[in-house]
Amino acid sequence: MLRRFVDGLVFGAGVALAFSIVQWTLAYYVAPRFLGESLAPVVTVGLPSGPQLDARGRVAGPDFDELPLEQRIQRASVIAVARYESGDSEHLRAVFTEILKRAPGTEFNYAIGDEFPHARVVPRENVHYGDGLVVFFEGSPARMRMSMTFAEERILGLGDMRLERFRQMSRESNL
Repeated sequence: MLRRFVDGLVFGAGVALAFSIVQWTLAYYVAPRFLGESLAPVVTVGLPSGPQLDARGRVAGPDFDELPLEQRIQRASVIAVARYESGDSEHLRAVFTEILKRAPGTEFNYAIGDEFPHARVVPRENVHYGDGLVVFFEGSPARMRMSMTFAEERILGLGDMRLERFRQMSRESNL
C-alpha cells in the first residue's frame, strides 16, 4: 500500500515537472516569436521627427534583413568597414578602417582603428574568412543589425558587388 502511494507521488511529480518544462519553453521561446514584436509599443526617440523605435530599440517596420539593399543603406544610422588583422596567435581581429555612413547625431561607440569584438574569429585550417566585413548599425546608440563578408574587394552577400560601388551607394545616401 505504501509502495503504491510512493509510485503515485513520483508519477505526479514527473507529470508536474514535464508540464512546467513545456510551459516555460512556450513562454520564453515560442510565444515571443509569434507575439513579441507585434505587441511591442512604438516610442519616439529624440525629436518627434526622429525614427520610431519599438520596445527593443529597433526601428519600427519590416525586419532589417528583409529590406532591399537601398532601403537597408537608407535605414542604417552607421555603415562601417572592418578588415581582418592578425591578432594574437589565436584570433583574427576585425578592426574598423572606414565609416561609410554616419547619420547626424548618432551615438556610435567605435572609431577608426577600434576592434569590433563581435566579429573576432578563431581561424580554422582550410577556412577563408574573407578580408573583412561591411557592418550595418541602426538607431542611436547604434546597434549592429547585419554584417556581410567581403573578399578581394567584393561583397559576397550582395552578389559579389564591388566594395567601391557599395561605398558610392552609401555616400549618396548621406546627401
